[in-house]
Amino acid sequence: MIILVLAGGCAVLKPLEADLPREPAEAQEPAPPMPDEAVAPPAPAVPPAPLTDIKRLLDYFRAVKKLAGVELAREYENARAAFTRTRSDYDRARLALLHALPDTAFNDESRALDLLDPLVRSQNSMLNDLAFLIHAFVHEQRRLEQSLNGVQEKLDALKALEKSLIERQRVGGKRK
Repeated sequence: MIILVLAGGCAVLKPLEADLPREPAEAQEPAPPMPDEAVAPPAPAVPPAPLTDIKRLLDYFRAVKKLAGVELAREYENARAAFTRTRSDYDRARLALLHALPDTAFNDESRALDLLDPLVRSQNSMLNDLAFLIHAFVHEQRRLEQSLNGVQEKLDALKALEKSLIERQRVGGKRK
């Protein structure tokens, strides 16, 4: 049994204009600050924080996910060339991200894991946590693919068994 409870809200009543105190006809200017009172200077504009490598990689991944075909292949070549040239942690993680992308010509989970291993092992790397996350993601993706392949093999075996049973019944039915 469902019981509905309705509660009415209380409205805040505004005073009528007649109830408000009236100001004199001439407007009063604010009093100047007293000499003892310190006037706070306006707060300086805070410059935007510099992008960390983690933020840059997340933004990069978001942008790369939108690319397709030739643009994606060009980006892969740029990332590969940058890593070959610099060997930096950032370019290493960037190339690993691209190798981890499914359904691409350059998808290579083993290569992605190889690239990420030094970052995962290095506790001093600023990209250690992100590398660990990507590493775990790629491992999970591999595990799911292997599981899917196992299920597909079982399904194929069941289809073959069903086909063989149908053939036997057909051949057995003709003999009678």
